[in-house]
Amino acid sequence: MSISQLFPEEGPTLNLNFAGSKTLDPRITFSRTSTGTYMDDSGLIKVAPADSPRFDHRYVNGEIESLGLLVEESRSNLITYSNGLSSWGSAYSHTLNQDVVGPDGITNSAWTMDDTYTGGDGAFREKSFSVTPSTNQYCFSVFAKSGTAIWFDMYAFFIGSSTRAVYLNYVWGTNTLSVGSAENSPPAPTIYGKIEYPNGWNRFYFVFSDPTGLNNTCLFRLYPSSRNAGYVGSTLFYGAQIEAGAFPTSYMPTSASQFTRNRDTVSMTGDNFSDWYNQSEGSFYMNIRNIQQQPTGGAYTRLIDLRGTPTGDNYYLVAITPNGRAIYNEMLSNGSSQLNFGATYPIPNSPTGIVKITTGLQQNNFIAYNFASQFLSDTSSVTLPILNTLYIGRDQNGGSQINGHISQLTYYPTRLTNAQLQTLTK
Repeated sequence: MSISQLFPEEGPTLNLNFAGSKTLDPRITFSRTSTGTYMDDSGLIKVAPADSPRFDHRYVNGEIESLGLLVEESRSNLITYSNGLSSWGSAYSHTLNQDVVGPDGITNSAWTMDDTYTGGDGAFREKSFSVTPSTNQYCFSVFAKSGTAIWFDMYAFFIGSSTRAVYLNYVWGTNTLSVGSAENSPPAPTIYGKIEYPNGWNRFYFVFSDPTGLNNTCLFRLYPSSRNAGYVGSTLFYGAQIEAGAFPTSYMPTSASQFTRNRDTVSMTGDNFSDWYNQSEGSFYMNIRNIQQQPTGGAYTRLIDLRGTPTGDNYYLVAITPNGRAIYNEMLSNGSSQLNFGATYPIPNSPTGIVKITTGLQQNNFIAYNFASQFLSDTSSVTLPILNTLYIGRDQNGGSQINGHISQLTYYPTRLTNAQLQTLTK
């Protein structure tokens, strides 16, 4: 087969290259009834107004890389004065000055905290809030930058009936990140890491839940040097966050009250849908970045969700299932199941965070590829439903957001050959 035969001859009728264009197609309806933050093309944290899409970036190997359209579920930052460390509780001798350019690029937006205490514990700043006793997961995060200290610590405590605590420690000189167990030896965090930003900033995070389910206070504590006795020195801090969930989402600044970033919703319907969609056959290509884990309170993370009238007509493709990182397809025509491929096709863990998927749709002729490997096929029992709406990175009810980035979504109004579909995912 020639090289030219491996690529579609007919061009796509829909080509949403969000990573490349950093614009929203006018046929798309987008909403988010709150502000939201993102990294811009200069590597700085910016605030997008309500109902404004966020074209996010990442900093890797010294370069700013465009990721595409960020679609997140609703989350709340449960810490008040998230960047107001002077209003937090504190102990032991230290200095605190808001005198550093933060990851937002604003002069004096970040803090230098310098531990000068050589006694039995390290100096710290802490912030707490009340929780309903449970074993729910919380994600703790803060931006930090090296000062004069060898390392820094961040701790999370659940306090009340029986205190439990864990910590994250980072050694600046050796780039060593570790977690551990503190008060009453709960399990150490298994979900943790750091996200690199320009100018020496990193966002550190870990996930912790109260193993007893009995405590009613959650406490976040920052040690600029160490909780261990005798260590001194400074670390730079900006933007702390505690959110209910098993992974970090975009930073949510707070002042005197908690803040909720509402969900991103993206859709195309009516003429804006029929303008490009072929009811008899077609092919989808998706390039997705940084898909997170199972959405909070939901069973699936939807990549695309196509719906028709009546509600018994639908087709959706999901990437995160209750069983982990796996592909799931379902198609219904007039309420009758046409495809139902369960969560047995794992998504490889890509170092770049990229997931490439293609699907070919035609009567009695369905196939799908992921990373150039065929993982779904049905050539005997597929009747395509009549569809009129596309939901992108979410489901028809506005939930199940991918909590990641859509770099590209392309649709061809023909069923591409298997070789062409496979090539697109390489």
